[in-house]
Amino acid sequence: MLTKDGILIIGNEDTIKPGLLEVDFLASSLGAMTRFNGANDGYSRYSGSGPLEGGLICYFSLYFYDGILDMVIWTPKWPGTGNSWAEWSEEEELRVKELNDRLLEQYLGPPPYSYAWGSIESDYDMKGGSSGIVMKMLEKEGINREASLPSE
Repeated sequence: MLTKDGILIIGNEDTIKPGLLEVDFLASSLGAMTRFNGANDGYSRYSGSGPLEGGLICYFSLYFYDGILDMVIWTPKWPGTGNSWAEWSEEEELRVKELNDRLLEQYLGPPPYSYAWGSIESDYDMKGGSSGIVMKMLEKEGINREASLPSE
């Protein structure tokens, strides 16, 4: 489930939301199942997976800056889509983006998805060959997000 308040519920109980503290995330059952992907320049990165409502599996990456959630990239694993690069095609990935677009419309209505806390966007990364849903929290004063995070 996803709300206009930026609340993403994984596994019917774990909540990812704007303002989430890294220590609270790590103390949650979802945090206990994630993988730490490193830290630098004040950023900490984690990845994991879990089900959305209805059982749709979602892979996610969380980025914290100075212990506060800064960005979430999540990718639903749609039934009938490929599981490997051998099955990848741009046509199929654009279909995944369309499914992501429809999921956002189902939860949030039509785009754009800009809110007081930040923004949500369905994205197809042509260079990386993947589609995902990106939740960015409002820019914090003095932080250059793009300098420290991988391209989307």
